[in-house]
Amino acid sequence: MLIPRAAKASVLVWIGLIIVDCGCLGLVQADRPRTYVPETSSGQNTAPEIVEWTRHFTLPDDILFARHQTWKIDALIFLVSADATGKVREARPIAGFSLYLNPIASQIKQIAFPARLAGKTFVLRVPDPLQRFKTDAQLYHAGRCAPDSELRKLYQLGAMFWRSQDNDAASICYKFILERNPASVAARWGLATICVAQKDRCADEYLESVIASNPEFTEARERLIAKPTDPERFVEGLRELLSASLPPATRLKYLTDLAFWLNKMNRIDEEVETIDQWNAAADKLMEIYPLAASRYTTEAMHFGLVEESTGHNEGAIDSYRLVLTSAAHDSLFPLNARYDTEMGMARALRRTGHGAEAADVCKRWQKKWRKLASHPVHHPWELREAGPDELGGEWEFSCGDQEKGLALIQKAAKEYPDSNEPYTALAHYYYSTGQVSKARDAEATASRMLDEWGKKLGEF
Repeated sequence: MLIPRAAKASVLVWIGLIIVDCGCLGLVQADRPRTYVPETSSGQNTAPEIVEWTRHFTLPDDILFARHQTWKIDALIFLVSADATGKVREARPIAGFSLYLNPIASQIKQIAFPARLAGKTFVLRVPDPLQRFKTDAQLYHAGRCAPDSELRKLYQLGAMFWRSQDNDAASICYKFILERNPASVAARWGLATICVAQKDRCADEYLESVIASNPEFTEARERLIAKPTDPERFVEGLRELLSASLPPATRLKYLTDLAFWLNKMNRIDEEVETIDQWNAAADKLMEIYPLAASRYTTEAMHFGLVEESTGHNEGAIDSYRLVLTSAAHDSLFPLNARYDTEMGMARALRRTGHGAEAADVCKRWQKKWRKLASHPVHHPWELREAGPDELGGEWEFSCGDQEKGLALIQKAAKEYPDSNEPYTALAHYYYSTGQVSKARDAEATASRMLDEWGKKLGEF
């Protein structure tokens, strides 16, 4: 799959040790919500205000310690509607660990929110309950699981050992839990994930068991169907998952996975149909909680190119607009990625009879693209960015002379044989002209060159 410049910029940010945690508002006093309102680039409110809430919710240990966190901890997201007195009319799950969502939604419905939230619909961000127990250095270093250990200690150590990838120690904890509670969700799920990591067939038995008792456990259902050697089973399993009622962010994730595998299996017509569903789901999520939808700008860019390649230009416009809407919520969105997206938008607009809009986009970038051209690299660890030939070539094949655009990009490929940028631009060109096979070849070359640069980087 294509690696747009937005994704490559993320790699560079990571290498530069700059950590950006979008949506993190710092520490707030317990049980006191803090709000902010998402805005577009024009300053207009387009989504419900977001409320950060630090209230601790209670869950049974067998659910609380069901392992799901690695080093990244996501909040649980709900769309809440309060009546005129601040009491909750509805708490709808949007995103988060499936075993937590419904129990916590029930507790949210018991909250009376402050007067300033009365009569409003807002997004409630709740810290993941397991976050409070993710680190306990004394317990971790001194603790071990034994048959007579306190049950909560077994749960907590099992989750901590899994987090540190000590699967042998975690397995001991889970087996002791099952001796006391054979129906334990946390233990069966924990052992299932360990079996998967060890490529042991025992995974299916545990997964089928836990799904039978907890059919809403979508992560377990996904793990059961995720067989890299059997993509057909995975595709059908994803479709079955998508037939259920899912939180909006979960639905978007599974549609993304489905489109990826259909692309990998070269089932383009089905992929385009899935992309149309994805665009609709992404639009709905963007209206509710833009931060979640904005995670998929790389995929949306690729989807726009795929839709272009099959003549589904209205769908391409939808995908490109999602990227640009996401960019309005992200001050760090790379200008090069915006340029690629707007060039795609110009092509799709022109082909759908919106010539005036396309002309406006082209005019805006006719000279502006020159400001994006990279400077020559002087050190072997530097990654060359797009130069005037790739950028100018993209403007030409999108807004001017298509053949001239191709010639400029091919010229860059000859001049910089180790750079991925000419091949990224070539992929855009081939997708835009319906040459999918050539586009994929160009993508593969660009990805290989990025990998080779990464290996070189490791040598310094």
